[in-house]
Amino acid sequence: MVENLMKSGEREKNVSNRILISPQQVPDFVKQEFRELFSPTAKNFFRIFNISTNFLTEDIDCWETHEKYKFGRQAVPNLNSDTA
Repeated sequence: MVENLMKSGEREKNVSNRILISPQQVPDFVKQEFRELFSPTAKNFFRIFNISTNFLTEDIDCWETHEKYKFGRQAVPNLNSDTA
């Protein structure tokens, strides 16, 4: 499973993990939703492991009570690497 995830990520090696914006872009940037800042790799991770991103639209203080967040929080530490 992880091998497949890595293969799909190989297409995105040139995608920067940094967000670079000019001072003129700041007003529009701060209006973005948190989920809009996800990289394609992060979106694929959630999709591949069937973890909903709906909790991202809620206040971070409410995440611990959100069922979809709790599912993802429990599932991720239990993932095993196929290559290990």
